[in-house]
Amino acid sequence: MASAENGDSPSFNRCCVAQTSGFGIHFLQNWVRAPEFIPEIRGFGGRRTLDTEFSGRSTPSPGLYSSSPGIFVRLRGRPESGTRHVRLAFISDLHFDHNPGLLPVLEERLRNVPVDALILGGDLFSGFSRLATTLRRLLEIVPRVLFLPGNHDLWVTDSNGLIDSRQLYESVLPRVVTTAGAEYLGLAPAWFDSVAIVGVTGWYEDFPGGQTTTPDATCCVWPDFASPREVLQWQLELLEAQLEAASARADRIFVITHTASFVKLLAPSVHEDILPYVGSDRLGELIYKYPKVVYAVSGHVHARFLFSVLPRALPWELSPFGYPNELGKDPKETMLVSLRIIEL
Repeated sequence: MASAENGDSPSFNRCCVAQTSGFGIHFLQNWVRAPEFIPEIRGFGGRRTLDTEFSGRSTPSPGLYSSSPGIFVRLRGRPESGTRHVRLAFISDLHFDHNPGLLPVLEERLRNVPVDALILGGDLFSGFSRLATTLRRLLEIVPRVLFLPGNHDLWVTDSNGLIDSRQLYESVLPRVVTTAGAEYLGLAPAWFDSVAIVGVTGWYEDFPGGQTTTPDATCCVWPDFASPREVLQWQLELLEAQLEAASARADRIFVITHTASFVKLLAPSVHEDILPYVGSDRLGELIYKYPKVVYAVSGHVHARFLFSVLPRALPWELSPFGYPNELGKDPKETMLVSLRIIEL
C-alpha cells in the first residue's frame, strides 16, 4: 500500500485536514484517507512520499473509515526516542484453496515492502495439509511469519476424524507452524523487544440466524464445548492470560483476533442475522481494558474497515483478501490494498 513520509510523528489523538491539488485529505491515527480522484495519491508505490503539510485541530469523534470510497495512506513518522520501531505486514482471509495462484501475488508484494514480520490473521486454508509449505515459502522473503488460525483453519476435514478442533488449536497447528520455522499465535505472545503480539482466534456468540447446519457447525468439532459461546469463553480466557503476561513486560501490545472484536461498530454494515456470527464485543471489552494495547486487528469479515475505538482512540482494523473477485477483480490490485503495513 502507499506510504507517506512526514517530518514529525503526529499527535496520536489528532484528526487533521490538509489540502493537495485543491482536495481534502483526512488524517486519522497515522492514516490518511483520500478521495480516489487525487492522482498524486492514487499512483503511489510502496516507497513514494506524499509532499504536503498537515495541520488541523483535534476531534473527539473521528468516526468510521472504510477504504471503499477512498484510499488509505500510511503516515510514517519518527519513533519515540529509545523505542524500537516495529514494522508489521498484516492480512487475513487469504483462502488459498479458493484463490489458486494467489501465493505468488503475496510473495511479489512482500518483496517490495520490507517488514520485520508478516502476521497472517487466519483462514489460509480449510484444513492444514498445505500450511507448512506455504509458511516456508513466505519465510524465504520475510524474517518472521506469525500465524493465527481462523475458523476455516480449525476445520477437521484433513484429519479423517482422528483429531478435533481443540487439538488442532492447542497442539497440531502449533507443531506444524513451528516445524516450518514460523511462529504460532493463539497460546502465548510473540515478542519484538518490548513490543508484544498477542492473539487468539476468538469465536462468536451464535451461528448465523441460529442455524446449526453452517460449515463451522459441521466442520469444527468441539467435544468439550456445547455451543459457540462456550468456545468463545475458552478463547477469552486464553486472551486474558496473554494480555496479563504481555502487560507485565511490554511497552506496547498489538492484538489480533480472527473473529471481530468490536462487533457493535460493524452493525451499520452487517445484517442483523449475521452479526452474532462475526465475533463478539466481549473480545473488544477485554482488549480495551489493557492500556498498553496500541493497535488491534481482526479478520473473518470479508470487508475492509478502520475504526477508532473511543474514547481512547484505539485503532481497530479489518483487512482481508477474501474470496475470488469479492473485494476486487485484479488480485494484484486487491493485494496492494489488503496487505497492510502497520508501524508501532
